[in-house]
Amino acid sequence: MEPGDAVLVVADVGGTKALLRALAADGSMVAEILEPTGPGTTGERLDHLVGEVVPEYPSTRSVAVAVPGLVDPEGRVVVSDVLPLLAGWRPRPTAAGAPVVVNDVRAALAAARAAAPAVRDLVVVVVGTGIAAGVVSGGSRGLAAGASPRA
Repeated sequence: MEPGDAVLVVADVGGTKALLRALAADGSMVAEILEPTGPGTTGERLDHLVGEVVPEYPSTRSVAVAVPGLVDPEGRVVVSDVLPLLAGWRPRPTAAGAPVVVNDVRAALAAARAAAPAVRDLVVVVVGTGIAAGVVSGGSRGLAAGASPRA
């Protein structure tokens, strides 16, 4: 596969590492980059990582970044207990446009729902640097929310 074949760049950012992958239209992996992260990781560092990958794949049409923490509807990280310096970060636009930023557990739950659309009740528990869970109840199209924005 040629570098130009990538159409999607995804980044899974966690408390100890950021995993970036360039994917082809058929879902196959074109490239993978693994970088360490920690409490000192900044949004500028993530912008730099994404900014290094996207130009290598000029056919990239979209960039998605999953982060631990609360993300507002505009894609700005409100708070991240695991990566506190991400608070207030919204990624810089790339040649492929503005990256989509989502909470990592919500991204995992959405992927699980897509893989099993007939399942009406679903719980995804993610254990990493922290522990979090996502719930779909009764086949709801949305995600079950807790009593606070962090739940």
